[in-house]
Parts: sequence; C-alpha cells; structure tokens
Amino acid sequence: MREEQSDQLFLTEDNINEILKTNCHGIGLDDPIFRIFQLKFIQKDIKDDCVTYVLLRPETWGDPFENPLINQTFTDDVTGEHLSLAGIVNDFYALSWTKKEKECADDWSSFSHGKPAVRIGTTPRLLLKPLIKSDDRNASLRNHIGLVQYLTEDELNSQNCDPDWPSHINPNFEGQGYPRSLMRLRSGPIEKEEEVRLLFSLMESNSQDWLSKNVRLDKKDNVALCKIPFDWKGVIQSVLFQSSVSHEDEISFLKILESKGMNCQHSRSLL
Repeated sequence: MREEQSDQLFLTEDNINEILKTNCHGIGLDDPIFRIFQLKFIQKDIKDDCVTYVLLRPETWGDPFENPLINQTFTDDVTGEHLSLAGIVNDFYALSWTKKEKECADDWSSFSHGKPAVRIGTTPRLLLKPLIKSDDRNASLRNHIGLVQYLTEDELNSQNCDPDWPSHINPNFEGQGYPRSLMRLRSGPIEKEEEVRLLFSLMESNSQDWLSKNVRLDKKDNVALCKIPFDWKGVIQSVLFQSSVSHEDEISFLKILESKGMNCQHSRSLL
C-alpha cells in the first residue's frame, strides 16, 4: 500500500516530535511493547506496507465499556442543548499491544486463535512516528498510543459521565479527553493483558483528500478494518516465533523482512 504524498506539508520534524510526546499516554515513548500477530496477517501488512486497525466499538470488541462516549450525551450549561460527542469518537480504530515483556502460554493461545503466530517487539515511539504524516493536517488529532487503565464500574461511569463536556473534547486535557476515554476498561481478569492501545481516527475535517488517497477501508468476517500506509523498516526490534511455526514458515517470514530491509533479532518460543 503506497502512501500518497501531498505537495503541501503541515508538520516539521519538531512538530512531529512534539506530537509524539503529547500523544503518548501513560507509558514511556521508549518502553518496550509487544503484540502477537497471526503470521499470515502480519506478513500481508509488511508486504503491503500498511498497518491494519479494527473499528473500536462495543459490539466489535465484545465489551460494553469500549468507546463509552459514543452513546453519552451532555447538556450545554448556557443553552441547555443536548450534545453528543459521537461525531468525534465514532470513527476510531485500534490495535492492541502489551507492555508485558515475558511471553506466556495463555497469550499465545488467546491471540494466535490456533494459527501460526509471531510476537513482535517495538516501542511506542517507533510505532507512532511513522503514522504521523507531515502532509496530514489532522495527524495530531487522529494518532494516539497509551497504556490502558483498568477501573471499577463506578470509576468508569464517573470519568465518562463527567458533565464538563469540553474536557472530553480536548485530547490532552489533564489526562481526560476522548483518547483517554478509549483507553479505559473495566477492571477484572482482562487486567493481566496489560494492554497498550494504538489509536487511529478517520477524522475528516479539512483532510478528506488525504484520507481518500491514503486510507483503505476493508471488512473481514463482518468486522470493519482500516489500513494505513506504514513503513515497517526500523519499527520491528524483535521477532519471537511461536513454537508451532514450521521451519519453512519461519524462513519465509525472515525473507519478507529482509526484502524490506529489516534484519532484526529473532528467536523461537520454548513454550
């Protein structure tokens, strides 16, 4: 998937570095993070020079507390008018990573879905920077990464129902804002995932042309996907092959990496 570059650039290198600082929430930019991919899916993304996100909706992710602002209404103190923030959060897509440095058998089972898989290692900085395109005027609003917070149901309701609706609009308002609402989940067994969430929004204001040239929407098993141009070179720091991956598939994947100019550390799981 080739990125279409505009003649007009809106962001300098300094701008991009500042966005990296403000749009990384609750985790260090250089902290290690990991994700288990089914081998066939990460191979396709690397070959196609793209990264694939999943639409962030309660029904898609199987959790009623996902994307809570999508159905939340607020009241304007001055006019009494009912307001909705659905237009801001409606088109967010996400990709889950983890800060867990050690692999475990349960994670391989949960995220490989019985298919050959690899565990990719990187950092928030390496992952987020290629997504902040200098020709995208809304890059600072649409790209975020952050550590998921696990809260009680009462705490979630308190955060998400805060009547001060402007605090939800500002993406970096004292730890609030719509990006953080997309990184809060109900506490429970899911906490063991230690999730780090990568977010992308189809926010269209003043950028419809950029979206039409660079973003491809897709569906798989009735799940909405979003594919963004992405250069994986320099992003992947480590590859851990699931023990069940065949030698032939391992060699094939390493050749794909090599064809894209990557020669990263790789090993095989003993679990």
